[in-house]
Amino acid sequence: MSSSMQQQQVEWRRAKVLELMSKGETNQSEIARMLQVDRSIVCRDVAYLRHQARENIARYVNERLTEEYEKCLVGLNSILKRILHII
Repeated sequence: MSSSMQQQQVEWRRAKVLELMSKGETNQSEIARMLQVDRSIVCRDVAYLRHQARENIARYVNERLTEEYEKCLVGLNSILKRILHII
């Protein structure tokens, strides 16, 4: 099996693991049985998915959330200036 086919298979399996977990399936042995793979593979997939989730959250916090925070501060300052002008 070619390397790209193996990678596609791994990505498909990880997507299925995530899908099953999102539907409430938490038993890794049961997920392994459903996907007809060894439990250790599912354990590695879950660890990989958790790592990816942590990276995605960190990237979101560092890139997007800081921008949103700054926009909120600018908006609040603008509102305060208008309020002080009205009073």
